[in-house]
Amino acid sequence: MATRTRRTIEERIAETEAKLKALQEEGRKIKAAKKLGLTKDSAGVAELLKQIDSVAKQNGVKAADVIKAVAKLKRTGLVIEHKSTRFDDVMAL
Repeated sequence: MATRTRRTIEERIAETEAKLKALQEEGRKIKAAKKLGLTKDSAGVAELLKQIDSVAKQNGVKAADVIKAVAKLKRTGLVIEHKSTRFDDVMAL
């Protein structure tokens, strides 16, 4: 029959502290990734802005319409409301 050895309290504490340290490190990585975000200076953003303007000009629409269409095509879940719609909702209250 197999015998089980019980872990001591110190061993349990050490394991829990190691898990906590790993979780904190993972949390720091996630926060750092969120802080970076995209800016005008990010790689490829300048080219993206030029392409959006180009597509809008070629199709005779506004840049916002291009962004809406891309959001729908990529199925990002982005919802862009027209200003008057939001105003009407506020005024209805």
